[in-house]
Amino acid sequence: APYKMAATITLGNFFIAATGNDIDGEMNDGDTIVLFGNANAVPSKIFHYLYGNGFDDSIEYVTNVANAGAALVSGTNVATGSTVDYVFIAQPVLHKALQNNSEASIYVDVQEAYAEKSEGLPLMQASIFIKNTADKYVVDDLLDTLKADIEAGINNPEKIKAGIDQIEASEIAISKFGVDSATIQAVMETNGLGLGYVNALENKDAVDAYIALFGMESTLEEIYYE
Repeated sequence: APYKMAATITLGNFFIAATGNDIDGEMNDGDTIVLFGNANAVPSKIFHYLYGNGFDDSIEYVTNVANAGAALVSGTNVATGSTVDYVFIAQPVLHKALQNNSEASIYVDVQEAYAEKSEGLPLMQASIFIKNTADKYVVDDLLDTLKADIEAGINNPEKIKAGIDQIEASEIAISKFGVDSATIQAVMETNGLGLGYVNALENKDAVDAYIALFGMESTLEEIYYE
């Protein structure tokens, strides 16, 4: 392979939110559940890992996370006209949606549910891959800097906001990140974006568990950067 996996830098920012429409407050048969993407996308794979196929008759898909946010705000899937009870959604869209629907709430922290189901493995989301021809000295220095910057951003979210604010036009920043810098700072007060730095080889079991959701075989150690 031309690339090797070095680290995971996003350990999940997914949540299942309740719109406030479900009277009994428990996700069960008959409740309409919105996932974004399609049956082969990450939200569906994770949802089915956690809950199996028991809710399949109640699942509706929307195109993207922005549409999931709209469903959480309105309590309706505009594409189908259905009344929506639960929404699989990601930060920071969740934060904005909760501000616009006082009845909505977080129902499940997907990262916690995944860890419980997988006996403690983290949810491996966004990762860094290194080209084989890259200079090791340069790569190691870059990875050290990246790790330090991530830790600094987690400890002081104002630094993340300041970095985003260096983009002069706010509309460009919003187009890149989906929300404004103040929202990202607010979400990062509890690390809602799930940022972190996890060495890939040291967490091979977590990588293998995640890709197994997509029917992929376990990885070989040779695909990891050392």
